Amino acid sequence: MALEFLKKTGLASLALAVSVSAVSGDVGGNHVEELTPKTFDGQVLQNEKPAAVMFYADGCPYCRQMTPRFERICAELKAQIYCAAYNTDHEHDTASQTYGIDGVPQFGFFNGGETDRSAWIEGAVPENVLRSRMRSFIADASEE
Repeated sequence: MALEFLKKTGLASLALAVSVSAVSGDVGGNHVEELTPKTFDGQVLQNEKPAAVMFYADGCPYCRQMTPRFERICAELKAQIYCAAYNTDHEHDTASQTYGIDGVPQFGFFNGGETDRSAWIEGAVPENVLRSRMRSFIADASEE
């Protein structure tokens, strides 16, 4: 799934590195799952772990910039948070109407079927900012 996500976001060289890494047995791989409207509820809203979702579009340069950052952070935090990606190009109406997505990339955070939109991140941000927000979200989720 992560390889497919990287290819869709235009990161062919990174996708090749991930596939070579997977074949050679190196650490890396599948830390971000691709979502659809059918899988969103079960994978995100009903997940026992808190969840981070990157809403993206195929032609978005900022999404391509954020993809490897999100993947690295998800690899670091995989024991604590479920990470997924949702392509708004394929499901624009659902993303817009159901999740309020009006621009990409956006990073949504869900816990126990709920979300606090004020905690979301929109646009390209430095990796340390995204990592800090995800860690804060995990800490807040564990207190509930």
